[in-house]
Amino acid sequence: DHHVKEIKNFESSDVQDYARRATNVCNQHNSELRFYCEQCVVCICLDCAFLEHRSVDHKIISIDQGVDKKKSEIETKIREAEKNGYR
Repeated sequence: DHHVKEIKNFESSDVQDYARRATNVCNQHNSELRFYCEQCVVCICLDCAFLEHRSVDHKIISIDQGVDKKKSEIETKIREAEKNGYR
């Protein structure tokens, strides 16, 4: 969800929502995002992991592992782009 607003139109709820996202907090459960669901490609909190992502279809890893995996994917794509002459 992305909403663009002029600063003069900000409301207190907008500021709270921004602060929550900036501190890696789940919008649904107001808990710290500590895990990554590879199936849904999303960071999740413990409640999300337990309540919504616990079927065998969902592979849950730590957020650090998710970051490392995504970083590796990006680095591979950069190398491929450089190999093909893109900058």
